[in-house]
Amino acid sequence: MLLDTYKDEELMWLTTCFGPVSDTEQGFRGDLVIIHGEKKQATGSRNLPPAQIRQAVILGTEDTLTFIAGNMASVDELPPFIEKYGPALADDVTAIFLIDNLADNATLDYEGKILHLRRCDGGTSWNELLDLAFLDKSDFKGQKAEEKVKTLADALKSYDSKAPLDTLENILASKTDAKREAWGAI
Repeated sequence: MLLDTYKDEELMWLTTCFGPVSDTEQGFRGDLVIIHGEKKQATGSRNLPPAQIRQAVILGTEDTLTFIAGNMASVDELPPFIEKYGPALADDVTAIFLIDNLADNATLDYEGKILHLRRCDGGTSWNELLDLAFLDKSDFKGQKAEEKVKTLADALKSYDSKAPLDTLENILASKTDAKREAWGAI
């Protein structure tokens, strides 16, 4: 499975949940590396990735990503994301990225695959996605963590942000200086 490959390649930085949803799908929640941190020679471990999708929510099959969402610190992370993960995006992928320094909500067409880009003013990706999907805790009653990923992905399958289609060049040029103040509980 594709997500097993990502795990083997150390692309899963932090893992909240990872496992099968069915015989043909796997779910993942955690942080997904866009650019690896440098490897420490003494220990063999890696430094913090300079670019990652924080609080990522992913549904994958044997060779494609059918759902991917999460938080990026900067629009500058879009080009390396597209380079690394773009070829694995399914034709009908649902991709929603909450980006800290995005000037305005936008829609990006990457080779016919639509990426929904939303300004992020804080909060957790999971809660933001639940709001977009009109889901609450009762919709997940009795489900394993990986099954919750599938439920969310199914609810957002027909998501349309109604944000204007824009080019990557315009999106990169219009970034703001916004930075997330803090992560975690307040």
